Order: sequence, then structure tokens, then C-alpha cells
Amino acid sequence: MKKGKNKIIVAIVLLLVLGISVGYAALGDTFKIKGTTNITGNTWSISFRNIQEDVSNNVTATTQPHIVTGTNSDTYTQQVEYEVTLTKPQDVYIFTVDLYNSGSVDAEISSVQISGLTADAANYIDYTVTDITDPSNPKNAEAGDVIGNSGGIRTYEVVTEFLDVDNETLAQYASSNVTLTLTFQVDLIQHTS
Repeated sequence: MKKGKNKIIVAIVLLLVLGISVGYAALGDTFKIKGTTNITGNTWSISFRNIQEDVSNNVTATTQPHIVTGTNSDTYTQQVEYEVTLTKPQDVYIFTVDLYNSGSVDAEISSVQISGLTADAANYIDYTVTDITDPSNPKNAEAGDVIGNSGGIRTYEVVTEFLDVDNETLAQYASSNVTLTLTFQVDLIQHTS
């Protein structure tokens, strides 16, 4: 009888194991997360464009403003070069240039430097670069200004002017020809919001 009881116990255990397995299978599920991520290449493409001389200039540039592309050994990607001779008070030369972003990433100005005007020359020469992107609100170019991607533009007005100074001041500072290399530099980084 023991053998019969053992067979019954084994059968019951097998039925329980089978029942638990079927119950688990009925209640169990497999979950998968499946997806595809595409990372597209971004482009960084910022350049000078659209140089326009101001019609109110009362002097003509010796060398018209033009865009020069730097080489690997240069510290710039592009720069605008021009040469103008100011011979008397109230001579002024003005042009505008666009900084254009055709890339897929917003650019942000990280720093702005204006240099080349000596302390003496500053007494009779004014050199300014003004952001006139919004003509109703001209302002200095500033770190933090953003140039949007895919066609964003910032327009700058460059003014080189012989100030209206008296003869005494003029004689004191400009007794001989002075050549100045004036620079406006804008450093750009990727804008992150």
C-alpha cells in the first residue's frame, strides 16, 4: 500500500508542479523595449556675407572691404579686410557686414574684442562696430548674443571716423601719417539653452 500511496503522492506533486507551471505561464509575460535611434550629423557653418558700403561715406576706401578666408595656421576662419585713408576731420567711412549662420546649430558670441586704436589716435579717430540687427535698437555686440541656425543673421555696422577736433588737438596728436590696424573679433561657441 505504501507503493500505492507513493504513486498517489508523486502524481499529486507532478500535478501541482504542472499546475504551477501552467499558472505561471498563463500569468507570466516577456516585455521588450525595442527602438531605433538616429543621430544625424550637425553642421557648424558661420560666415561673413553681404558687405555693403554706406552711401553717406565722404571718403572712398583704398581697398574695398572684402572677405578673407583663413588657413589652418591663421587664428581666424574668416575676416573682413579694408583700407581707408582719412585725411581731415569729419572724414568717415562706414560699411555693414552680415555674420550668417547656415549651420544646423545655434551659435552664441562668447567674446568680443575691438582693438588697434592707440591711446593717441583715440583722441581724433573713432572706430566702432555696432550690432544693427534690429535697426530700431542698435547696440554693441555682446557675449551671449545668439545667431540662430539655418539662416540666422547678425548685421554689424563698422564706422571709422576722423573726429571733428580743433587744430590744436589735431597738431598735438596727428603730426605725421598714422597707419592703424583696427580689429573687431567675435568668438563663437555652440549655443545651449
